[in-house]
Amino acid sequence: MINPGAYLFQKINGPENGFLGNNFIYKEPRLIQPTNWIPPDWFFYLILVCLILVAFIQIFFPRRFRMIIRTAFSWSYSNQLSREGNIFKERISVVLMAVNLITMSALIYILFAVFTNLDDYFTSFRLYLYILVLASLYWGFKFLTTSILGDIFNNKTQSGEIQLSNLLINIFTGLTILLFLMPILYSNTRIFLYTTLFFMLIILIIKILRGFIIGLSQPKFSVLHLFLYLCTLEILPLLLIMKAVYDFSKNL
Repeated sequence: MINPGAYLFQKINGPENGFLGNNFIYKEPRLIQPTNWIPPDWFFYLILVCLILVAFIQIFFPRRFRMIIRTAFSWSYSNQLSREGNIFKERISVVLMAVNLITMSALIYILFAVFTNLDDYFTSFRLYLYILVLASLYWGFKFLTTSILGDIFNNKTQSGEIQLSNLLINIFTGLTILLFLMPILYSNTRIFLYTTLFFMLIILIIKILRGFIIGLSQPKFSVLHLFLYLCTLEILPLLLIMKAVYDFSKNL
């Protein structure tokens, strides 16, 4: 006789059933490993830290904050933003990029946790820290590489514009992810996760198009520089993340 306590019924993990998959297929029971994901408690503190950082910016730098958001939507404000100071050296940029790194790393962690069993090999917070460190190294490498390519191809001005555009779009991306994190984590549906990924795709397309516009607007801008930048620093990392999620998902 089969001991019901030793078995689990196979769950339907479709997006309409949420992370907890509350529907079952009742058939011959077999021993399986649960694949549904419950967010760890420390996610609450990540969100709380990000909200505090955004509140700090809104209280002490409200005008600059509004200007950054406007420029992320409309590049016509970029000259005014640059005239008022070096945005790369301002505290507001450091704080908002910290929000971007925290939230982007959280989204990548959620993708691995939901669609793979990678967290079987690491504790949840340690895995998140690894992703956070790699994301920080990637942004630093990307900024440095863009500067080096600008020196090599003698396009320093255009490289600076691309760096500014990326900074502003990254800031907006971090705020967008923060807006969706609570519904992603604590609602009983995956629709918010898929919606966030859809928005990330749109933002990536906007970033690539803006890079093309900045590059092609200057007759002396090297097309090879633009091609290397977009393929190596924008498209390739996304493909690597997708490949990693797909490879690990096969181990479920």
